Amino acid sequence: GNEWIYFGKEGKAKGEFYYPTDVQLTDSLIWVADAYNNRVQAFDKKGNFVKMMGQDEKMNAATGIFVSEEEVFVTDFENDRVLVFDHDGNLKQELSQHIEKATDLMLFNNELHVINYRNGQINVFNFVVVPRSEVEQNE
Repeated sequence: GNEWIYFGKEGKAKGEFYYPTDVQLTDSLIWVADAYNNRVQAFDKKGNFVKMMGQDEKMNAATGIFVSEEEVFVTDFENDRVLVFDHDGNLKQELSQHIEKATDLMLFNNELHVINYRNGQINVFNFVVVPRSEVEQNE
């Protein structure tokens, strides 16, 4: 295309980055893993800040991100874990078993593939999506 955008600058405020490491595009948003700000930020397709998540979870180097229809998966490199949020930023799950310096991840056919830098392995977890109606009934 002929139209290009760029956005962001180094910093800690909303819409600023300190070592962005991964990006994913969805229909409406641009999601960025902002490693050393220890968070994920989302922007509209024009680069305007929309929201951030993970800043309250004491992440230490958000290196990888994968966004599904319901969840946002984030690798927390220094804390040896994967955090699973809903799109509003609410923590749904934390995975830490067999996670050693995870750098990236992908959900494919209900399997979560996590790349581990420390042990040179890719771990595959079965991931079951629970429909919102079932979650709401159990609350």
